[in-house]
Amino acid sequence: MKPSTPACAEHADRPKTELQPSTQLRKVVFGSSPLSVPSSQNRSRMAYYILSLAASALIDNACLGQGQPDIVWVQGDDHLRVNSVAFSPDGSFLASGGSGGVNSTSLQSIIRIHRVSDGALVRTLPGHDTEITSVAFSPQGATIASGSWDNTAKLWRESDGALLATLSGHSNIVTSVAFSPDGQILASASWDNTIKLWRVTDGTLSKTLVGHKSLVTSLAFSPDGNTLVSGSHDLTVKLWRMSDGVNIRTLSGHTSWILSVAFSPDGMMIASSSHQGDSSIKLWRASDGALLQTLTGHTFGVKSIVFSPDGNLLISGGRPVFDDTIRFWRIPDGKLLQLYAHEVLDVRSIAIERTGRFFAYGGDVVIGGEVLSRDVVLARNPFPSITAQPRSQKVKEGVTVTFDVSAEGPGPFNYQWYFTPPGRGRVSISAATNAMLVLNNVRPSNAGEYKVIVSNEAGDWPSAVAVLEVSPAVVILSQTESVTVSSGANISLSVVADGDPPLNYEWRFNDQTIPGQNKATLNFTNVGKSDAGRYTVIVSNSAGSATGRVIELTVVVGLVWSNSAPPECCFGTGNFVAFSSDGSLLASGSGKTIKLWRVSDGFLLQNLTGHAERISSVIFSPTEAIMVSGSDDQTVKLWHVPDGTLLKTLNANSGVVTSIAISPDGSTLASGHWGFTGTITLYRVSDWTLLKISIGHPQGVTCIAFSPDGKTLASGGNLNDHTIKFWRVSDGTLLRTITEDFGIEVTSVAFSPDGGTLVASVVPLAQKEAAVQFWRVSDGSLSRELKVTGKRVVRVPIAISPERTMLAAPSRDVDGSVERVSISLWRMSGGSLIKAFGQEAFGAVSFAFSPSGLHFAIGRQDGMVLLLRTPFAIDPVSRPPNGTFQLTFESTLGGDYTIQTSANLVDWRALTNIIATSSMMKFTDENASRADHKFYRAFLR
Repeated sequence: MKPSTPACAEHADRPKTELQPSTQLRKVVFGSSPLSVPSSQNRSRMAYYILSLAASALIDNACLGQGQPDIVWVQGDDHLRVNSVAFSPDGSFLASGGSGGVNSTSLQSIIRIHRVSDGALVRTLPGHDTEITSVAFSPQGATIASGSWDNTAKLWRESDGALLATLSGHSNIVTSVAFSPDGQILASASWDNTIKLWRVTDGTLSKTLVGHKSLVTSLAFSPDGNTLVSGSHDLTVKLWRMSDGVNIRTLSGHTSWILSVAFSPDGMMIASSSHQGDSSIKLWRASDGALLQTLTGHTFGVKSIVFSPDGNLLISGGRPVFDDTIRFWRIPDGKLLQLYAHEVLDVRSIAIERTGRFFAYGGDVVIGGEVLSRDVVLARNPFPSITAQPRSQKVKEGVTVTFDVSAEGPGPFNYQWYFTPPGRGRVSISAATNAMLVLNNVRPSNAGEYKVIVSNEAGDWPSAVAVLEVSPAVVILSQTESVTVSSGANISLSVVADGDPPLNYEWRFNDQTIPGQNKATLNFTNVGKSDAGRYTVIVSNSAGSATGRVIELTVVVGLVWSNSAPPECCFGTGNFVAFSSDGSLLASGSGKTIKLWRVSDGFLLQNLTGHAERISSVIFSPTEAIMVSGSDDQTVKLWHVPDGTLLKTLNANSGVVTSIAISPDGSTLASGHWGFTGTITLYRVSDWTLLKISIGHPQGVTCIAFSPDGKTLASGGNLNDHTIKFWRVSDGTLLRTITEDFGIEVTSVAFSPDGGTLVASVVPLAQKEAAVQFWRVSDGSLSRELKVTGKRVVRVPIAISPERTMLAAPSRDVDGSVERVSISLWRMSGGSLIKAFGQEAFGAVSFAFSPSGLHFAIGRQDGMVLLLRTPFAIDPVSRPPNGTFQLTFESTLGGDYTIQTSANLVDWRALTNIIATSSMMKFTDENASRADHKFYRAFLR
């Protein structure tokens, strides 16, 4: 018998008078015998009653699946009221328990065991003196437990019905019994307000749980057996820890007696139902007791609730006389899917078979106070029951993958498969409408979640999610990372891959295949600027391929060494560089760590840690082996360079430290702070005594610098302040303020060698280009500007070479649609451009000249530090025996160069002029043995 499923449109406007009894009533049989009722009057009353209830349900719920269950068999007895039904674990048997009724000749109540396949009565278990309230099978199926109005629980052997034990100890009716998942413990609830735990092996009492303030009605174990849930007439649901019997949580919210509780199969959810006056079902999160949802619709209490084996369905049964329905709810959204107005009008118990194909219920039909029948009913679940779920798989790329599902229940079935890629929404798979889904030649793009919706006349039912993991046919295990090398070097780019042989290699340069390069290693001899660019390698076999990460090859003329970008460094942490006074050490501050490098070979000597926030600046003392660092943690730290010991921490509590400087004679330390006060702090270096705190720039100090004589300090302001101020170091007096409208922020200041000019870099206003400005110290007037960075914010400090002939300033480099900060070198005297650095300086945060002027260091935002020879091609010379020396330098085609020599890097003498005919020029000095021919440089005129 199929359930009727009227369409919403067909019934929305139909009046109740159109419903005919012939279409709503069915004959109920016990085996092969029609249902017998005591009199024709009661028969007509029963027919009218069922008709009116069914008609009301159909009209009021016209869009639901409705009608009568698809009944397999009905077994009943006028002398047995059914209070409880339970399936055996294997689904072969159905146990029912109840009591003698109004026509009973004996008060003794029995348990009946029916065979599920045909409804045949297999066995009866007599023994309780009065009404049976609850029956349960042990998880292994070998034992049956029962509770009764006679205040006892009993244990029975299933195979032959023998009574194993009578558990006495409750002082009132036993209302519910439940086995622990391992079958070792039986829990019993009672009207005596307690729960008792019994050892199944010998029937001894293990523990009594006390906490409810009224009679306990229902029990259920969590699937893992660690928790027991109970419901009570005290309107609460309680959770008990099985290890020690402690009440770990109480759930309140119902406004009437709790009649039934249940755990979901995964143990994540608890359901509870209540009596008339509330008549709701509540869904609770088991982990913390949070109320997830309240299901309403029953009108006269909910006597029984049960989850389907897959946890996607909750079935509930209403109590007489004004409800009389069985309802099917979808979990977790709580949507009401199906409503049955059934023949058995008082549903006292519902159970569902292990596969979910069948459900059973039992209760009474009562008309005018007269019991007309007592039934146990086995019916088919109207929804598809998925008996075999699609399984998750891990496969290699290129194979064929099959997902399949098995479903039982009222057919025919329809199928629709869905795919959810990682991080994206679910999509239906075209033409995937069978029980089996076949994916041929899978790729990593096929990895994700798969599920199928199985549907029939009653509705849709989702399968479990199956996860497909696709391992690439080829896996790149390691490869060369991006590298910066000096021109003329010999280097190799390589890859190590794993996959079924043979493996094929294809190297690409700037997205173009390199002909003939089909090995795991790509070799370069005498690498040049034309080799710089983006390299990738594709490794493949017959099943698939893998592409390596982009390798950026940067070729720098004059590169001495570079470090690798540290893995812990992240974009935006900065990388501030400074040379020691003798030029032997280079410090770089990135993140919260300072690194000390040996200049001669790039060896990392020490990591200095101690700052709590980002490092904003580092400098060396000109006279002592001391390094100073400033940080966003508002401190200045002093370090002993030889061993990296932290000597002292200066806390000015003046805000983030943005800049630090030491006077040329090493006697005074200044720090600038970014805060609401914008202070400048002066310390005496000899004992680090605080000398003066000056309120410099209201919106914060961005940069500071000492004049060559150490008597004046210049500072730059931030945001709406955008001023330059000059201070007398001896007493902190403000000497002059430059207030020209030169930008939003002054990012760096430096004095010229004679102290007569202040060089400042500024962040531009919206309609102006950023610039390096030259200000006369004597009167604060602007002498000239260099437009260096274009219309964008660049907060990178400037640097001036030791001989004060070159200025390094930030510049903008455009690579397609990407703008990146780089560095340009300018002549201090005339302001002409000497050199614009390329890729090696992209993302520059700071740069510094070595004290000798031989080297130039760049700190990049990605954590890299590069040491280069200056673009003037200054090279130290050890006099060769033959008295000759060859100078090689990078040049601009057509450029007019003066070749100069010096004995001390200060006084330079011109040797000759040459016009560059290529990008790399060479000059040979036949008189290299002369004392004044120790250093050489090519100077672009």
